[in-house]
Amino acid sequence: GSNSAASQSFLDAAFKRAANPERGHLAIFTCVDKASGRSLGIGHVAFVASSPSKPGSIQLLGGNTSKDGHSSIICEKPFSTNPREVRRHVNGVYVPCIMKLSAYIEIQ
Repeated sequence: GSNSAASQSFLDAAFKRAANPERGHLAIFTCVDKASGRSLGIGHVAFVASSPSKPGSIQLLGGNTSKDGHSSIICEKPFSTNPREVRRHVNGVYVPCIMKLSAYIEIQ
């Protein structure tokens, strides 16, 4: 691990990036400000559950993504690999941002 609860900590150069996602790799997503395009320093990280079967989507296993709104539940579900608009809680307010796939990381 990265010894951090921050999803973006896995983007550190110490982790080996993978060109093609495989089961067991990590998928790292980054939220960027809609206006400036700058990283907000937040995002999402989850395990790749299976290699992509169609463009633009990947099956992930992780927390805080359940369909019924329970953020602490771990679940497996398809996740878009295309940039998409989301709202994230930053410094006490919801901020509109774009979540984009940043990297796949190999687990060693």
